[in-house]
Amino acid sequence: MAVAQVSKEVKVWRNEVFGNIFKRKRVLVSRICGIQQSPDYGRFSFLQDLESCLQQEYHEVLHQEELLWLQKLRLDWVQSVELGRSVVEFYKLLFAHHHCQALEAAFDTFSLKATEDEQLQLSCTIDLEEVKIATFSMKGLKAPGDDDIQPVFYQRNWDVVKDTLLDFVRMAWQHRRVDLDILKAHMVLIPKNPRPVFVKDFRPITLLNTSYKILSKFFREVLIFFHIPMNIVELIMFCVSNIDIVVLWNWEILLAFRPERGLLQGDPLSPYLFILVMESLSHMILENVDLKLWKPINVSQSGPAFSHLFFADDLMLFNVAEEDQVAVVRDVLSDFSKAFGLHVNLDKSKLWISPNVPNVKAQCLSRLCEIPLVSELGTYLGVPIIHGRVTKNTYKHMIDRVLNRLSSWKGKVLSYAGRRTLVQSTLNSIPIYTMQSTLLPVSVCNHLDQCNRNFLWSGKADNSYGHLVSWDRICQSKGNGGLGLRKARQSNLALLAKTWKLHIRQSSLCTEIFQKKYLKGRPFVNSTSSGRCSSTWRGLLQTRECIRRGTRWRIGKESDGASGQLITWQPPPPGCFLLNSDGSRQQLDNHDSVGGLIRDASGLWVSGFMVNIGFTSSLKAELWGVRQGLLLAKERGCVPLIVELDAAVVVNFLKNPIVDTHPCFTLVQDCLELIKGSWIMEIRYIYRERNRCADCMALLAHETAYGVTECNEPPDQILTLLQEDRTGIGVMRP
Repeated sequence: MAVAQVSKEVKVWRNEVFGNIFKRKRVLVSRICGIQQSPDYGRFSFLQDLESCLQQEYHEVLHQEELLWLQKLRLDWVQSVELGRSVVEFYKLLFAHHHCQALEAAFDTFSLKATEDEQLQLSCTIDLEEVKIATFSMKGLKAPGDDDIQPVFYQRNWDVVKDTLLDFVRMAWQHRRVDLDILKAHMVLIPKNPRPVFVKDFRPITLLNTSYKILSKFFREVLIFFHIPMNIVELIMFCVSNIDIVVLWNWEILLAFRPERGLLQGDPLSPYLFILVMESLSHMILENVDLKLWKPINVSQSGPAFSHLFFADDLMLFNVAEEDQVAVVRDVLSDFSKAFGLHVNLDKSKLWISPNVPNVKAQCLSRLCEIPLVSELGTYLGVPIIHGRVTKNTYKHMIDRVLNRLSSWKGKVLSYAGRRTLVQSTLNSIPIYTMQSTLLPVSVCNHLDQCNRNFLWSGKADNSYGHLVSWDRICQSKGNGGLGLRKARQSNLALLAKTWKLHIRQSSLCTEIFQKKYLKGRPFVNSTSSGRCSSTWRGLLQTRECIRRGTRWRIGKESDGASGQLITWQPPPPGCFLLNSDGSRQQLDNHDSVGGLIRDASGLWVSGFMVNIGFTSSLKAELWGVRQGLLLAKERGCVPLIVELDAAVVVNFLKNPIVDTHPCFTLVQDCLELIKGSWIMEIRYIYRERNRCADCMALLAHETAYGVTECNEPPDQILTLLQEDRTGIGVMRP
């Protein structure tokens, strides 16, 4: 097999050519020390030249050593061989076969199923572009499986391995099976806490063969459908049921075993199958709600009712505190477990009951559902779930995180510039996640600012001496003489200013709750705090003044809306790229130019271009921008790609054919030739307010020389707009 042959040749190359990294490192250190200790050092230039070459080679060896340890990183916990065997038996029993009952009934309520056309599309021949997208969507240094080959090997040697990979995927797709060696996997155990005692305190992570990962990437789109073609079903079941796992224990490979219970953590298929399973549980709960068996919780008399909230494998179930409701929940979860083999971990579960329920009844309900009763649910995803009054102690964990981070740094050996960088990049970022949904108490914000400024001036969080400049001056922008740091309170209010959605009444679950419970048809900027309201709502009310300053009156009917529309930049889906282009014309001389940029799903700059065209029509200028953007995207391998334009006519040209006598026919045909294939996901029209970065690039193109100017880094004039797009700052559209 190709992978086995490569592994064999790589071992020969390592022994005969590459050599031992640690031996090479020792030899280089000895040679460098010998040069530096030579009595002729400093007198002859060839010694300095030789030292420079050896230093460069030494740094390269250090980088190779770093990669080696990154690949070999494992945790050595115990040395007992018997304990290793016990671990294997534990997971062998854990993944033993579990008979699923009533599986068909669990899917009866599903309405989403694949049509015949969709089934044909799913079964069509795989092309090279799809294999490339799957290969490059993986992180290069992901832990390897049994073959010890990481994805970066396939990515950097794509031109060499692409045909072999394509043949492998096509053969698997056609014959519905793969070589069993591909399905061998290693399992490593990652501790869940600093001091693991039981085997269950370790998280088993399966390290799969990279070739299998590439194959399984195709299933992610398939698994969102039902009535999947049988060839795909058989291939999935072959891969699932024939995998062999060996546990890596203290650098030693233990006995292999074959799991009989579906997919494991680390398999690329597991998240998608898990989503389908959890979707089934959601349907089962909603079916009981429709039958009036499950009584959900209403946030207000006219507000939405909640029966459940899911986030990955975390469940929050809501119902009335009655004994019959506990029985309904247990029955639903029991039917779900019988169908899919998944069980609720009661040891990790918590039961919270309203203080209005008598304690005796609450204890009785806790015994019935076998879940411990708690006074608060604690934190979820780093944000505390508030049940009562907010105090400084509520967010003590966040202050402790900042202090722990400071204690691990040797601030005194850092320069002021180094401390400022750490404050901005690390300390300011720790509370950001919590600030997005909660208004922190003033005392907490002041404490965070105190820690930041003490560390900036003294290198320690508890020393408040040596402050040379006021904190107000420090927190001003660099253009105004400050250091560009942010005050905690101002950052908190700015992050909460997303309440603009409440003002324009955008449709979402969060806004629906606040509209029904507190606003009740009133404008957000005119709302007041009621006597009994949540801490979240009180925090949102603090942003009203910020909203007022950013709004304006518009004459019109009330039915037309009380305000304009807030337009924000929308990032592409994960793994995709976004191309924005625009044209610009100078009014004085009718001089045209175009500009554009490519960004990833995080809003980060990938590449950009500016084209100084000269004299042409506005329509042709827009098409020139699309053409240049597509060429650049293909050159940089930005696939899959979404194209956005603020010219509706151009979008229509690219979607519908035009006559060959049209003045723009040649340019349109060039663009259509570039669009051919599956690398373009969508071409869509957007408002100009969402295309500000491309508009800025087009304006800057007027100042460049005639022709194309590619930008590997964003121009300084566009940095602010890029940051605003990434953070979700919008622009009003009347």
